[in-house]
Amino acid sequence: LKDVEAPLLKAGLTAATQGNFALAEQLFTQYLEAIPEEQRASGYSNRGNTRLSLGKAQEAYEDFSAAIRLAPDAPIPVLNRAIALEALGKYSEGIADCDRAIELDPMESASYYNKGNMQAETGDWEGALESYTKSADLSPGIPGYRSRQALTLNELGQPEKGRLLVRG
Repeated sequence: LKDVEAPLLKAGLTAATQGNFALAEQLFTQYLEAIPEEQRASGYSNRGNTRLSLGKAQEAYEDFSAAIRLAPDAPIPVLNRAIALEALGKYSEGIADCDRAIELDPMESASYYNKGNMQAETGDWEGALESYTKSADLSPGIPGYRSRQALTLNELGQPEKGRLLVRG
């Protein structure tokens, strides 16, 4: 998604970065109302992130869906919609969105990580291990990814492998 240099968009991003999500939501809404529909993908995506931060998962889902309609080949709104679906407890739909995000950008480690979270929620520990392993391999500098891989090994009855993995 291309962010434009629009003042309302910039102000919304600043508010969100500062943790003022209510203000950011208002600014993103004003931005969306001020531009043509075909240019709104970034605005919807940013407002969706803000709404997730506000605990408004259903509204975030709707924003991400709107962004996807306008930019169907952009992986980040698909991934973010998956996160909204996870918050809504719709794991199978969320996993499908993670798979689509992976298809669009197979190097985005967060897509595998979030897929693993939902697989773990549904008790698919083997699938979660595969997803966490891929996310950790793609982003070895993010320790939480390797930790989730180790915890999943523990769930699979392989605690020693998990301990070794964390120790290096």
